[in-house]
Amino acid sequence: MSESGISVTFEQTGDASQIGEFKKNILPEVKNILSDLTRDLGDMPSNSNVKIFFYSPETYHAKFPRTIATRIPAFYSREGIQARADNDVDYSLKTTLRHELTHLIVDTHYGRVPAWMNEGLAVYEERLISVDPAPHNIDYNTLVIAKQDGKYLSLETLDSQSYFGRDHGTVASGLAYTIAYVAVYELKQKSGMDTIRSYLKSVGAGKNPRAQFESAFGMSYAAFNDFLLKTSGEKS
Repeated sequence: MSESGISVTFEQTGDASQIGEFKKNILPEVKNILSDLTRDLGDMPSNSNVKIFFYSPETYHAKFPRTIATRIPAFYSREGIQARADNDVDYSLKTTLRHELTHLIVDTHYGRVPAWMNEGLAVYEERLISVDPAPHNIDYNTLVIAKQDGKYLSLETLDSQSYFGRDHGTVASGLAYTIAYVAVYELKQKSGMDTIRSYLKSVGAGKNPRAQFESAFGMSYAAFNDFLLKTSGEKS
């Protein structure tokens, strides 16, 4: 299947009839997801070779044992998107595919960008299919409480990927994702997706992320951190 210059390959493993039925159901979903993402993030080069590998649940968990504990239905690797082919195309798989395909498109289209922008965009895109994609009070409250407890993570800190893994614990990881998501949402409301794409293009080309942030959005990292906390305080 090809959509907006993206070539998607399905690797079939396990029960042929189960995979066949799943493939019939998931193809329209993947097409819709890619249509949404390329509209927001831009079309991919025509020679891109983006792959999604679907496996039966048994094969998926045997091949990737860590997914047994985390229960994640898909993840992004250097080879492409690795995903579990369940009988149903459920909400969890849809949101996870949107999240991981966002990473894949950003990495392939733009290159290396600040981790908070990459992760924030992925959460933003996955939440667009929810009833209310805007941050909830609990998201803003999380930032306020983190500041009160002296645990707020600035964008400078979240430029690198370490806080989005488990290097600093699951609480810090959850906070990092929330801050990144709220930051991207507020930037989208303030400046629009065209400006975000322009920023991604500049930093992906190797320009200084913080200098380009100020040029694109009209404020420094420090000023935007203050803006996020002020906005969160108003909405808490």
